[in-house]
Amino acid sequence: MIHERDVIRLAGVTKDHRAVVLKISGSRAFVIWGTSVHRPDIESIAVDHLSRFGKALRLTARTYFQINHWQFVALEEVEKRKIDGHCPPELHVDLLELALRGMRFGLH
Repeated sequence: MIHERDVIRLAGVTKDHRAVVLKISGSRAFVIWGTSVHRPDIESIAVDHLSRFGKALRLTARTYFQINHWQFVALEEVEKRKIDGHCPPELHVDLLELALRGMRFGLH
C-alpha cells in the first residue's frame, strides 16, 4: 500500500528518478521528482545524498527537486515503483509547498 511520504522510482527519459509521494487523491498520487542537474534559474530544494534527508530518500547523488518537476501518477504505477525509503516530515512539507507553488503558477 502506498502512503504519503513514500519514495518511488519514476521512469525518466534516460534514467529513473527518485520521487516522493506528496498527496494521494482517489486513484492518483501527486509526486515530485528529483534530478542531479542543477538549474540555478529554476527554484528548487537541494538534498545532499550524504545528509539525513538524502539517506532517508535513498539518494545516490546530490538531488534537486525543482518547482516544475511535479506530476500525477496512477496509484497502480506508483505501487509497482515503491522503494525502501520514507521522506522525513519536515522535508515533505517543503517539497509539497514547492510543488503546489509550481502547480499554481502552471509550471510543469
